[in-house]
Amino acid sequence: MMNEGRSRRPAEPPSRPKKPFHLNMEAELKQIPDYTQGSYRSTAVRRTSVFAKIMLAVIIIGISVFLALLIIFSGQEIFGINKPDQTILVDIPQNSGVQQIAEVLEQRGVIKSAYLFRVYYKVARLNGNFQYGTYSLNTKMSYDAIVNELSKYSSSREEVTVMFPEGCTLYEMSLLLEENQVCKSEDFLAALQNNDFGFDFEKEVSSGGKKYHRFEGYAFPDTYNFYVNDNPVNVAKKLLSNFNRKLRDEYRQRMKELGLTLEQGITLASIVQGESGDPDQMKMVASVYLNRINNAGTYPRLQADPTRKYAASLRNQMDIIDESIALAYDTYESDGLPPGPINNPGLAAIDAALNPTQTDYFYFCTDLKTGQFYYAKTLAEHEQNLRKAGLT
Repeated sequence: MMNEGRSRRPAEPPSRPKKPFHLNMEAELKQIPDYTQGSYRSTAVRRTSVFAKIMLAVIIIGISVFLALLIIFSGQEIFGINKPDQTILVDIPQNSGVQQIAEVLEQRGVIKSAYLFRVYYKVARLNGNFQYGTYSLNTKMSYDAIVNELSKYSSSREEVTVMFPEGCTLYEMSLLLEENQVCKSEDFLAALQNNDFGFDFEKEVSSGGKKYHRFEGYAFPDTYNFYVNDNPVNVAKKLLSNFNRKLRDEYRQRMKELGLTLEQGITLASIVQGESGDPDQMKMVASVYLNRINNAGTYPRLQADPTRKYAASLRNQMDIIDESIALAYDTYESDGLPPGPINNPGLAAIDAALNPTQTDYFYFCTDLKTGQFYYAKTLAEHEQNLRKAGLT
């Protein structure tokens, strides 16, 4: 047969019919790993837990630091620790309560928190019988000390009348105040020496150097009503306030015309006051001293007897005598005007010093028995007048 030697190909299997393509989403999704399960989820939870703990710790530390700082601030504020040393005058209105006083203290810078002051006052059960007036407080004072100071002068509201004569010195005023039970002499003088009272004229008042009483000359002599056991700062301010009212603009203008500062003008007035109480003689005396001041080359020293007396009184007041200060006030020993006024002059003396009679006199003397004044242009004439007045 012709086909017997040929090889045969195996028969192909019958083909299967093709199925249409269908995406089974549910089945496919089951094949995706579930990362919310197992180890991945545990790791994420652990990370969240650690972060939360860290944040909680930070918050706790922050609150602790804040509370610690608050406690430190409150303690320092309440007990006056690490606070600046500054004296501040505070005016307490009449019938003030704790809330109003706390606000005044904060506004004036004595305390930093009115709210803290009110809370401490209530919690500590402080008993403050507050009195109105002017008080000298220090920023270093504790809240307890502030309350005590504002209640210190409340034992009496009895009034007393005190009259200070023209030409009275601060030391003499202090003795009158103590005699009338207004305040102690040394407390009054300390209040004047250690406080600023807020008047514009204070900027023109010198302190230190050879000056002894800072406000000598500016406590106006007058009749005053004070409380018994009054606050010495309140007393001092009342005297200075009266001077401030009496210091008219015309006086300031006249001082400028004469080439005098406020302090020089009041110092000259105090010398004139010490020489005479007669307004007419005051103007003549003022002319002599102004003539010497304007001719300092020829007459360097005023040689005013009241300055020598004032120097002697200062020696009696000093615990340790500083002879240089006493000599600075003695115009027989030092040139020109003394370091400051030697008493507290009245308006007549101030007016006389600023409006003297026009003369050519450089000398004068007084008959101590009759009170008559003698004036001279030359030393020879003056020596004759001394004999007339019975002074030689």
